[in-house]
Amino acid sequence: MPKEFSVTAKDAFTSIRYRITPSKESKAKVKDAGKIRYKEIPKYAHPVNQRSREQTLELQQQAQEDVSNLSLLARLTMERTQLEGQLSKPPLIDRIDISLPPYTPYAIPPPLPTRIHFRKTKILHRIKEYRVLFDPVINRLYPLFQKLNEDDRNEDLGLPVKVPGEVRERLWSWWNALNDLYYDFEERGHSLTNKEWRILKGALKSIGKISLSNLNDRLLDICSELEALDLNYS
Repeated sequence: MPKEFSVTAKDAFTSIRYRITPSKESKAKVKDAGKIRYKEIPKYAHPVNQRSREQTLELQQQAQEDVSNLSLLARLTMERTQLEGQLSKPPLIDRIDISLPPYTPYAIPPPLPTRIHFRKTKILHRIKEYRVLFDPVINRLYPLFQKLNEDDRNEDLGLPVKVPGEVRERLWSWWNALNDLYYDFEERGHSLTNKEWRILKGALKSIGKISLSNLNDRLLDICSELEALDLNYS
């Protein structure tokens, strides 16, 4: 005798277990559950070409002619639309403005100056750099030459001087050359060679090393130190 199928269930409230045996009707409902079902696909007969080879070629040729005719018709239609749009516009002569523009007298610009010169950026930067060295040197030497100027006036008046005349003369020549270079530096700087730039830089540094303290008491010594440098800026 086959073993009957049963299910054990538990009551959530009483925790009592029950054995449930499904009826025949319930078994009949789930008898086919899980089985693979196959769907029958209807079978159709393959189409049979009843045309002959000559008829097939004729139809293909006719289809190609139809495509060519449709393409030609589309192109002609587009050209006709464009031509109708052009014909609807006014004539070209009416659309062109043939009136002359207002007359503006032409003024001939003046010619460029013959003495115009273009400066090198490198030289302009170098002049700006040397200005930083030049300005303090002139400012430091200015009180010294005021003293020499006083000696020149004292000599004219027959009063005693601190610096001999030949030393003052050489220093005044040196000072005038330095001033000429200082006030014309933007112009003369473009004609200096690299060697002259190096000489100028060394001269400015040498002057900066001379102490100008106690100018009244050390005037002759300071003039002797400047004269001993034997500087040349030309």
